[in-house]
Amino acid sequence: MPGAVIVHHHTRYKTYPGEVTGFVFFCCLIASVGGCIFGYDIGLTAGLTSTESFLAMFFPVIFEQQQERVITNQYCKFDSQVLTLFGSSLFLSAMVAGIFASPMSRAFGRKWTLFVAAVAYLIGAILGAISFNFIVLLTGRLLLGVGVGLCIHVRVMSHRSPPCHDTHYYLYVT
Repeated sequence: MPGAVIVHHHTRYKTYPGEVTGFVFFCCLIASVGGCIFGYDIGLTAGLTSTESFLAMFFPVIFEQQQERVITNQYCKFDSQVLTLFGSSLFLSAMVAGIFASPMSRAFGRKWTLFVAAVAYLIGAILGAISFNFIVLLTGRLLLGVGVGLCIHVRVMSHRSPPCHDTHYYLYVT
């Protein structure tokens, strides 16, 4: 149910003369792309798990089961915990990495935390591109999740001052 927000301008609150400039709008636009990337990954993973060549290479048992029976329900095509693990591995590892992002950022700084996130994401992307079996593919997805989890948490945390000590703040954002 939609609600309304009433804003009272009291004299005890400090008002800032800032305005929405092109730079501010551009920063907000770039920050909002993070949520779009999560949605894109969900759609990409769902489409990928439906292709026959992908199933034949990484999930041969599921591919054989799919070839044996006629599936009439498009929403419940697979009954596999391994395929579910593949689909949710990025999000689970992003959640775990987000828990460790705040202490890591306090200990080593935001720059080095973002550097570790970028390296984890890069290695995960390379492993995903060269994967030849399920273990390499899953390891790549887990490293991608670590990169996403660290990056989102530190990026959100960098907009708050003083530095945030709430380890679970990022879970509320995603």
